[in-house]
Amino acid sequence: MGQSLMAHRKAICWLVLAACSVASSMSLLGTANTPSDPPTAPGHQRSELVQSLQGVSGSMSCASQGCHGRYESLVDQVFLRSEATIWFERDPHNQAYEVLKSDRSRQIAENLNGPGKPAHLDSRCLACHANPQVAKYAEAKQDEIWKDSSLAKELDLASSRGTGVGCESCHTLPGHSTFEYLQRHTVLGPTGIGMEAWKSPESLRLKQLAGLANLAPAKNTAALCVSCHVGNPGSATEPIRDCNHDIMAAGHPRLVFDAASHINQLPAHWNTKREKDPDGRNAALHVAGLMISAGMQVRMATAHARNMGGIWPEFSDQDCFSCHAGLGASTDSWRQRNWLANKSGGQIKPGGFVPCNATISIVASLSEKPEMKSAVEAWSKAVSNANKANTAIIGETILHELQKLEVETSAIERLSMDKRHAWLARVAGPSAIALDEGRWDQAESHLRTLFWLSRGASNAPAPESFATAFSALAYPKGFAGPAGFRGPDRAGSFDSLAKWARKLAVN
Repeated sequence: MGQSLMAHRKAICWLVLAACSVASSMSLLGTANTPSDPPTAPGHQRSELVQSLQGVSGSMSCASQGCHGRYESLVDQVFLRSEATIWFERDPHNQAYEVLKSDRSRQIAENLNGPGKPAHLDSRCLACHANPQVAKYAEAKQDEIWKDSSLAKELDLASSRGTGVGCESCHTLPGHSTFEYLQRHTVLGPTGIGMEAWKSPESLRLKQLAGLANLAPAKNTAALCVSCHVGNPGSATEPIRDCNHDIMAAGHPRLVFDAASHINQLPAHWNTKREKDPDGRNAALHVAGLMISAGMQVRMATAHARNMGGIWPEFSDQDCFSCHAGLGASTDSWRQRNWLANKSGGQIKPGGFVPCNATISIVASLSEKPEMKSAVEAWSKAVSNANKANTAIIGETILHELQKLEVETSAIERLSMDKRHAWLARVAGPSAIALDEGRWDQAESHLRTLFWLSRGASNAPAPESFATAFSALAYPKGFAGPAGFRGPDRAGSFDSLAKWARKLAVN
């Protein structure tokens, strides 16, 4: 039966990709286009939406068998040529838009908006679940979309043919039309100028000028993911991406992000066999993700603080479990015992908020600069006290210090073992404290950092130690939070790793 199912899947995939070959010359809304000049049929007046999105081609334009739509991967070459096939078949991002029509999404939208305003037409949802240009259009036209059923149907069609978070969402630079790149692709591609020239710095420069994103540096990859999986205050070319407390209270899952973990959970549509140092690459992704996430958390909190018409304090800037806590003292005493006074979090007044500063605190440890650490402490106090002015002002200081730190990893594709050892030594002391007595968010963030930076090291802890610790952080079945964290049944789960981290800090 398994072979029959696989054969069926192959047949479906071939049919889909055959259709894609035909569709590759079609626009997002089904009108014929060429890269150089997407035409308008005689006598046909394009709608405003079609005109706004005519530079979006959809993932199908990449999926012909002669391009990235092969069924069998060419693992001995730089490019698999099956990238679109893998993405269409197995990548969850291709369902990002369709999930907005699920029962759960319908319930979230009704909780948030009331009846008649579904998630798949809400610009706040489209910001992360559809092509960015589609979302940007919806952001500007939201009131009209709610009122005009014809426009709503047209937007739905555009989002569907944009295939969710598709090729262009990641590989086309914000502010560029995909056609800018496709127009030159046959000239700049391997068949046009040869593989060596294709990989040259000059070719890379020309491709970026044409709008193709360079995702080789870990920082660029992490920034791309963070923009949705953490947030983005928006810009002239990107939609606002803000999974705020209203959206989470309506039923959206909390956003917890680690670049290395998330990317490793995806079906790779890139050639992993050509990666000579996967541990170094994962470490670079993790560290870059920490820095970009920390910066984006500060930017989002600053945007919330400066939005005079918005709700303040914005609870998504706080640690969720500063409010969402069980009332029983027996299993949840870690909240009371550790938040009121601990080495890693400082004094938190009873009834006060705890900011989402675990990631930012790790970055401060990696920095080792006193001004960065003092800024993070002051910012955390401002957020916990709901001080608008200081949240924004001190946030700017943190962003300035982060820019200095990011210089160390700006163009790095992977971290050397020496660099991993150096940064492990910096973070080991704070990590030991976080594992010993920290809040859930602190323990989780520091555990991931220790895991990714120690991979491949001769003195790395046994895998079982990490497995035990990660299990202790898991939410119990039926719970949407870490009920029982640091309870008696999980006692000692972090002891061996904390001991290893303390030893590393001393050495």
